[in-house]
Amino acid sequence: SKASNGAEALEAARAKGPDLVVSDILMPVMDGFELCRQWKADPSLRVVPFVFYTATYTDAKDEEFALKLGADRFIVKPQEPDILLGMLEAAIGTYEARETSVPPPQQPPEAALFREYSQVLIHKLEQKMLQLEREVAARREVEAGLRASEERHRLLFETMLQGVVYQDQDGSITDANPAAERLLGLTVEQMRGCTPHDLRWATVHEDGSEVLPQTHPSAVALRTGRAVEDMVMGICDPRDNITRWVRVDTVPLFRPDEDAPHGVYAIFDDITEMRRSEDERELSASCIQLLSRLGERPDALREVLSLIRSFTGVDAIGVRLREGEAFPYRESIGFPSEFLARDGCLCSMAQGGIQRKDVGGAALPGCVCADVVGERTDATLPYFTDAGRLWTNSTSAL
Repeated sequence: SKASNGAEALEAARAKGPDLVVSDILMPVMDGFELCRQWKADPSLRVVPFVFYTATYTDAKDEEFALKLGADRFIVKPQEPDILLGMLEAAIGTYEARETSVPPPQQPPEAALFREYSQVLIHKLEQKMLQLEREVAARREVEAGLRASEERHRLLFETMLQGVVYQDQDGSITDANPAAERLLGLTVEQMRGCTPHDLRWATVHEDGSEVLPQTHPSAVALRTGRAVEDMVMGICDPRDNITRWVRVDTVPLFRPDEDAPHGVYAIFDDITEMRRSEDERELSASCIQLLSRLGERPDALREVLSLIRSFTGVDAIGVRLREGEAFPYRESIGFPSEFLARDGCLCSMAQGGIQRKDVGGAALPGCVCADVVGERTDATLPYFTDAGRLWTNSTSAL
């Protein structure tokens, strides 16, 4: 039978005598030492082998005191089952070989016994306090390390150039770093609690097709439990109708012993300028290829302008080349014929020809094109060539 403390064990043993008792020392109500003392003082119980099996009182002084109280064995936990059974069988065998009438053990006087018992408890209390102090110090060290680690991760999270967005298992955004706020044009408060498709962004694949909710990289990572790497997406902000291209990596997050992710974080780089540079290089190569055949194909310059117009998305584009003091259009696409006839030379014309300023230079109209030709803009900007002038009809680009 089992007992939860020494008092219960003593009561049960007196009601039904056992063949062996195995007791711990650290117990409520009545500890093992007191149980052993009363056990060996009881004529009906002292013949029953008493074995201590403890993981708390393990010092040599503890064993010495236990044997003084009359314990037959003192075993320190843990033990292999077969070894423990052998020790218990030896304890039973020792008593079976004895006479049934076993005299009570010669215990020290009550005062000495109490003094030694107190010393054992105080020593154990000191050990326990030292152990607790070490555990508290270790826990504080671990907590300090965790705080330092969290601070480092938070600093990295807040200062890294890549955007980072955390989402829970439902796909709702729980946190975002400043880079994500900057790249996406929303504050973390505006994003929190929303999925990417709840927000105003329009996301597209490289071929221009829409990124559906179930094909979004975060949704894929949450559904499959696998990371999605190097997915390129276009994010269109309706405020300025500008598409920003990003390269996205999503990583699912797992708790120990769980197969389904409890969240996902997405890391994305803004590759808009890189893509534009690549497109510009392709455009430049195409333009050079066309211009190299200009002698064979008089319409090559027009094809160049058509390429540039398609790339920039502007409504009209033209090339002006210097002819004396005028700058007539050499080729253009998209301008009305009336505009070309009126603004063809970029100079203010009078009856006798080009109207001049007091200093002798040609008087130019006050338009953006005239500012470019008159070099009233920043000449370091890439809008100038030695042979003429090339620009688009886009004041925002200028």
